[in-house]
Amino acid sequence: WATAAAIDKSHAELIGQTMEMLMPERFRHRHVQHRAEYTPTAKPRPMGDGGMTLMALHKDSREIPVEISLSNLVTDGSAMVISSIRDITERQRAEDELRQSQRFAQSTLEAIPASLAVLDETGTIISTNSSWLNFGADNCGLPIVTGAGANYLAVCDSAVGDGAEEAARFAAGIRDVIRGRTLRFSMEYPCHSSQEQRWFVGYVTPFMGDGPRHVVIAHLDISQRKRAEQVIRRLNEELETRVRERTHELHLVNEELQRQVAARRRLEEEILSVSEREQQRIGQDLHVDLGQQLAGAWLLSTVLERTLASQDAPE
Repeated sequence: WATAAAIDKSHAELIGQTMEMLMPERFRHRHVQHRAEYTPTAKPRPMGDGGMTLMALHKDSREIPVEISLSNLVTDGSAMVISSIRDITERQRAEDELRQSQRFAQSTLEAIPASLAVLDETGTIISTNSSWLNFGADNCGLPIVTGAGANYLAVCDSAVGDGAEEAARFAAGIRDVIRGRTLRFSMEYPCHSSQEQRWFVGYVTPFMGDGPRHVVIAHLDISQRKRAEQVIRRLNEELETRVRERTHELHLVNEELQRQVAARRRLEEEILSVSEREQQRIGQDLHVDLGQQLAGAWLLSTVLERTLASQDAPE
């Protein structure tokens, strides 16, 4: 009855027909041989090889995917084969939708320029993108070279040497997000290789909604930003050094100018003092010279007066 329902034929339409009438024309000749080989050693098993989709012919000539199981039955010395056919169109459609959804999710992971992994509530990796797998051997204690099925928290906890402290901090952040203690977590950490200096930022973000708590781990390369920050910091330090040097130079120039102004003032004061003393000397010299001339004139007049007096006296 399950077979009749699957291909939409009545029980009466099936009685007396060969199994080949249930399948598309292109498979019938080969199936006759397969049936002949199966009958002598009949035993219960699913029909078809693993992964192969079996097709049946519907009453309206449509081909539909089916699942067929075989079993044998011996009664009154006769051997019979029982075949159960189930229409799996809806199940296959659901599986196709699931695969499409998974491909979409994986394509989304691959499109993001970061190393991504999805962890379940125990820290086990469910899915990753290729960037995660290709990160390389230099993992600095934050080992993201592990694939699906590995427990990322256990690997972080077992980290030793350089980066072990960062690994422990990151693992603690993952646990806090999984347990709902914090909504998100992020941290920056160095991860230098033998060829270059590198920095990354790790993000932990939960899946929203009901069900088990899953989180997305993302490691993003921020080396370019860090190198730019180093250049800016170096330029700022150089600028501050130049400002200090220029300020010192200006201070020295200012001190020199102040010394020159003070020397000029002292020179002006000295010039004024010398001028005043010279004026006093000149005045004094003029006074002495004039006095001497006046005294000489007085003596000369006295002599003349006496001379004239002696000439006028009678002999």
